[in-house]
Amino acid sequence: MLTIDRYNGTPAVKRLGRLLAEQTIKALQSRNMNGLYFDTKGEAAQAVMDMIPEGSSVGFGGSVTLHELGLYERILKGPYQSFNRFDSTLTGPQRLEVQRHALLADVFLSGTNAITSDGRLINIDGTGNRVAALLFGPRRVIVACGVNKIVHGLESAISRVKERACPLNGDRLGLKTPCSITGSCHECHHEQRMCNLLTIIEGQKDPGRFTVVFVGENLGF
Repeated sequence: MLTIDRYNGTPAVKRLGRLLAEQTIKALQSRNMNGLYFDTKGEAAQAVMDMIPEGSSVGFGGSVTLHELGLYERILKGPYQSFNRFDSTLTGPQRLEVQRHALLADVFLSGTNAITSDGRLINIDGTGNRVAALLFGPRRVIVACGVNKIVHGLESAISRVKERACPLNGDRLGLKTPCSITGSCHECHHEQRMCNLLTIIEGQKDPGRFTVVFVGENLGF
């Protein structure tokens, strides 16, 4: 099966990535979730912005993909009430309160650690603010996802998160977890462990709540 993670956008792989995204979008629709595909980051970012009405309250999950799409900056500078958990002036308790308020935002933006080709989203969190918002609270959730995040099967998805996303994120955040040091999962109980909460989104009751925006590029971890 095609593994997009290992390639860098040659024409043949771009075509196969689009086919894989289209397959996944059909699977999402069968689970009462929406999916859109765009060839480039610019197109995808504009589509996300077009889905957020002016004046909306907007919360964020931590996401390299959102950063690469430039969405944090556009939201923070735009006509929105943003719950900015990344404000460096916030104390720890203040940041926690911002994260709590984001659970009732009109719109919540996030990436995803992995998505299966049959339409299931798999995410792991350390504290749970991101996965909590994906599951319940915000009126609308928009997930941005590079085609490199699509895998075949639940086991492959969980493996991708633990063996790829967590070590890379741990290194990015300067954590001292075993995975960030060695590059592989140790099923540890470290105080900085990122794998405290594993969620699998199988579907949605509200057909208008959840949208996954796929990008035909490698994005995030």
